[in-house]
Amino acid sequence: MKVTFICPRQTNMNLASVSFFNLPNQAIHLLASITPTSWDVELVDESRVAINFDTKTDLVALTALSALAPRAYEIAGKFRARGVATIMGGIHASVMPEEAARYVDSVVIGEADEIWPEILRDFERGEMKSIYRPSLPSSLDLLETREIPKTHRVRFIDWLPISLRVTYMQVGRGCPHNCEFCSVTKISGRTIRTKSIAYIVGKIAEEKAKGMDLLFFSDDNIIANKRFARDLFSAIKPLGIRWVSQADIRIADEDILDSAVGSGMVGVFLGLESISEDTLGDGVGRVKQRMRANYESAIKRLHDRGVNVMGGLIFGFDFEREGSYDETVEWAIANKIDIAQFTILTPLPGTDLFERIHKEDRLASIDWSRYDLMNNVLRGEGAEDKNLELVIRKAFRQFYSYRSQIRRFRFSKSLFDLGVRLANLQLRWISQLF
Repeated sequence: MKVTFICPRQTNMNLASVSFFNLPNQAIHLLASITPTSWDVELVDESRVAINFDTKTDLVALTALSALAPRAYEIAGKFRARGVATIMGGIHASVMPEEAARYVDSVVIGEADEIWPEILRDFERGEMKSIYRPSLPSSLDLLETREIPKTHRVRFIDWLPISLRVTYMQVGRGCPHNCEFCSVTKISGRTIRTKSIAYIVGKIAEEKAKGMDLLFFSDDNIIANKRFARDLFSAIKPLGIRWVSQADIRIADEDILDSAVGSGMVGVFLGLESISEDTLGDGVGRVKQRMRANYESAIKRLHDRGVNVMGGLIFGFDFEREGSYDETVEWAIANKIDIAQFTILTPLPGTDLFERIHKEDRLASIDWSRYDLMNNVLRGEGAEDKNLELVIRKAFRQFYSYRSQIRRFRFSKSLFDLGVRLANLQLRWISQLF
């Protein structure tokens, strides 16, 4: 039998479709790696390759974020019309299972890792359930049954032959913060679950032997459990690798920064969200509000240690005052943020924000393709008057202008540093298209 894994492409081309690391979808690669060897496997990331709707396959497995869900449903419909069975997982299907069940034959709610072989056995017996609700996996040390490439060549600028061989790896799941706009806690829980250090070290060593230049830890927050993070950094230091990840501002704390840099950290994505303490307190959470006082000093410490800082900033909170957007962009430039991601506050299904906005009858649209963090889907509280789509385009153009790049320039010490500078040039060009 054969299973075809598909991750849909984004249908609305805008700044949300631009990714600093254009890596294949991790979820379908993970499930493919633990698929029993009695099955043939086909991997299709539609952002990279076209879907062959005539492919001979027995089962199509789809995953999608909310913005990709309409395209996933469209894909499922085409295969079902041929009599091919379909199953869907991922965040959107997990939080909107009844909706997803109207378009596919089976829905997996939550993390499918541990029960994926069981699902395939059910299918072989003709007993695939309409809904699967697995408990959280007891272990993240997955037993891989086949070799699925984890290292991929990434170009930071399309027209230059400069690239890095980047490996992605998730070492932990869960988040204790439960921010109103985020669904991570709802899907993966508040308890931080991790792979074993020995398992991680072994996998990294394998990829380094295959020519890996850079490791991307795809965790939502690599230091969510600081004790584990320190043990991890100590264990991977002898491997002599370079790595990047997502984290909160505590990555610059004295008790962990030396260990992180010593183990090879060259870049970090920080979910800053806002530079306003009031906005953080009202719209994000008290934990982030308390971190705000350390933003500037932490960014400087990271830069002083040669770490590239990528920052995520959100526009559109209810209580933002007029002029705050320009101030935010200027702040990011003044603090020499290396890569900035500006997004619009979006009530994604499965979040507390979605529930609140829905109860307040403030959803301006339930066209999920618009839930890509670049479209305003809110109404009321002045949301329509903020012209957020225009604000976002202006922010990108201002931040990636030549003048801004000169102000933010820092000398490159590695190929990754150079890649970040080149990415700024490409992002400037892209920002002019929208």
